[in-house]
Amino acid sequence: MTYGGHGTEIEKRARVEHLIKQQWINVNKYYNHQDGFQSQFNFLPYKFDYFEDYPNATHMDNIDYNIPLPEDNCDYRIIYSHSPYGGNMLNMHSDYFNRSIRFALNPELEWNETIWDQYSTRILSHELAHSRGAHDLYSVNVDGNKNEIFSGVNYNYPVGSIMNYLYDLNTNFDEHSLYIINQYAGQIVTPKMASDMFWSLFPLKFGVKVKDMFDNPIRNTTVIFYGVRWLQESINANNQFERKTDDDGKVTFYGNDTMNNPYEKTGPISFSTFSNFMVTVYNEVCRKVRCFIRIKCFLFYIKGNGLFNWLPVFIVQTEKIQNKTEYYIEFQFNMKPNIEFLTTSLNLSVPQFINSYDLSCQMHYTLVAKVNLSVNAWDIDGNITKVEFFSNDQLLGEVFIPPYSLEWYISSNGTYNLMAKAYDNLNGINQSKIIIINVMSEELGVDTAINMITNNECLV
Repeated sequence: MTYGGHGTEIEKRARVEHLIKQQWINVNKYYNHQDGFQSQFNFLPYKFDYFEDYPNATHMDNIDYNIPLPEDNCDYRIIYSHSPYGGNMLNMHSDYFNRSIRFALNPELEWNETIWDQYSTRILSHELAHSRGAHDLYSVNVDGNKNEIFSGVNYNYPVGSIMNYLYDLNTNFDEHSLYIINQYAGQIVTPKMASDMFWSLFPLKFGVKVKDMFDNPIRNTTVIFYGVRWLQESINANNQFERKTDDDGKVTFYGNDTMNNPYEKTGPISFSTFSNFMVTVYNEVCRKVRCFIRIKCFLFYIKGNGLFNWLPVFIVQTEKIQNKTEYYIEFQFNMKPNIEFLTTSLNLSVPQFINSYDLSCQMHYTLVAKVNLSVNAWDIDGNITKVEFFSNDQLLGEVFIPPYSLEWYISSNGTYNLMAKAYDNLNGINQSKIIIINVMSEELGVDTAINMITNNECLV
């Protein structure tokens, strides 16, 4: 393979070794520049061995090729190599707890500067953190196209970190990864150490809490947990279980009860079966009627109005790292209706006159401005029964069916504070944010006003 550019074998090796040393200086910067590390890290290349390419992928996976040998007298073996796996991307892989990082380039690509650039250096730092016990944060993600329960609903772990996907945007480690790396400072991590650490990071209590709009617990309602397997990005009905809420409206799991942990421990030295759960809570009124009503409930879930949530393992464990003893994600049924104006402010400039009258019919006329008031109103666990419109706390009118619109006639200059209220069938009430309408107009003379009235340019 080409690994050092042009020149003699000695010159090419010298160039490669220089680039590797420089890359590890940058790796150390990532580990030492951030507040929160409790140890100084100084990863240094100890010696360089050169070898022929792996004959095939089987040899690459053979542990004898990868772990440091006793006579190496070093902690890690980092293998810079072409990858026999093929494909169009850099192939980086780590045998997490065998003290090996295989830093590979696919044979379709030439060995060039990309293996030394900042992006690749961050990936190298990422793989090294695995050997210190840290995890892939993106292992909890869900692809909406692979969600068989609620098609299109996805999840992306929200924390930027070298341990997340965004290697090229982040130079810091997240709180969860930083904690684990600190725990293992100065030690060689074994599988048992990593497993013991993982299962120790759950709060004393965690789970789900369901309540009504008055914050009272909803008892004996159904909570369904859909498991997400590590790095699978998919959800299906095969990985689900149900629980009923207790008298406190909770489904509770206990951090010290490892064998009944919902993430599932499969052996004495293991990580969990699941990395995340999509949690749904059914409104029992919805569930006990016809099936098409249940489908309607599902549509509410998909719109993201709060009747499903996520329970990724790293979020739960970070609560313990922050010294919290409990963590519950909350669902609130009979939530207040939602209401919002379609506009946030309005300035009107209209012709207007007051206290003029048509001499021929002895009627009083006032030129007015007409405003169409419209709101969006919806309720995720019920139906909107009424919308009220107010101006300066005075009721303007009521609307009982959509569209929720009202025509309002303004007959004098001024500033008007508009507000709307929505009512649902479960006695929930909510009001919109206030919007302001400013009306500015000019006084007209009697003759001009009568002329406008005669031409039907004003309203009685």
